[in-house]
Amino acid sequence: MSRRFFIVAGEASGDKHGARLVEEINRLAPGTKISGICGPALRDQGVEPFLDSRALSVIGGLEVLDKLGLVLRTLLRIRREFKTRRPDLVILIDFPDFNFRVAQIAHHLGIPVVYYISPQIWAWRRGRVRQVARWVDKMIVIFPFEKDFYAEYGINAEFVGHPLMDDPVEWLTRNEALDRLGLSPDKRYIGLLPGSRMSEVKLMFPSMLEAAARVRKRLSDVEFILPVARTLDESDFRPYLQGLSLPVHMETNRFQAAMQCLDAALVASGSATLETAMLNVPLCIVYRLSPISYVLGKALFKLPFLGIINLIAGREIAKELLQHDAVPHRMASELVRLMTDAPARKKMLNDFQEIRSKMGKPGASRRAAEKILELPC
Repeated sequence: MSRRFFIVAGEASGDKHGARLVEEINRLAPGTKISGICGPALRDQGVEPFLDSRALSVIGGLEVLDKLGLVLRTLLRIRREFKTRRPDLVILIDFPDFNFRVAQIAHHLGIPVVYYISPQIWAWRRGRVRQVARWVDKMIVIFPFEKDFYAEYGINAEFVGHPLMDDPVEWLTRNEALDRLGLSPDKRYIGLLPGSRMSEVKLMFPSMLEAAARVRKRLSDVEFILPVARTLDESDFRPYLQGLSLPVHMETNRFQAAMQCLDAALVASGSATLETAMLNVPLCIVYRLSPISYVLGKALFKLPFLGIINLIAGREIAKELLQHDAVPHRMASELVRLMTDAPARKKMLNDFQEIRSKMGKPGASRRAAEKILELPC
């Protein structure tokens, strides 16, 4: 008899890594039926959509209040779903503000819960580790320090490596990448990556564009590439670009080629910073929340860095411009530095090699699938 799993991936990165996980589950256990809250990548792997993850895509904190009604209705629907079409296992991917509530529901109904890709509770809101201990049967983590963190609290956690190492990279020369996108080899290019959620775009993209305009005044041969996340659409960005003389090339579904055209990038903190580093693009990390959310988050944050590449390295590899520092003139200054300071660029690229060595061997998605299928259901 085939098993039924319910998966929740609320963001673009979770959808991507979840798709890889489901692909491996289907290889190891054909016939497994999987439904859940998912995006396009998971749907492409045959996951039956319970809800489109983009409907719940918010930053967290006070921003979630805008969609509180939808969140509560969805949780009630999930409770009914678990009672009427009880899954054998619930798989949660990051997205803690919502997924902790799902874990609680499943636990109270006696449904096993596995959490793949830990929320960053080791960085902030560490009190949540008690909820993990209470509601989650197994943590499958992607950074080695996470296993040690959970072991301190007696939580069953296994390190499988980072799923980004499973991504096949089609390495291109710069000219090959530019030719694929139809871009001029006589220009230099800076990437603008404002995040995968509309709430992030609203908070950061206007400042990114102003920074880009400042860079353009100093470096006249520079143009800009905007890789559009799969959770967004080019139409989401057109209102911001309308009337601008700034040369911004939007690219959808050609992320790797777009990134290999870049000389530097301005990247919203999140998994995209790691992807950017692994594609050897010098970057500046930026992030901004609403003022009240920032005050609350800052009071709870326990680590010296926000950017994951800096956390892995244990030092600031990429400049972090957060909240009041995430202003156009500072972004522009850092981008110009990355474009013109050859020794700094070389050092950052060398540091990326160190990060890569700490991320584990390829095969994380398969190892995670194996751990999940070993669980009694």
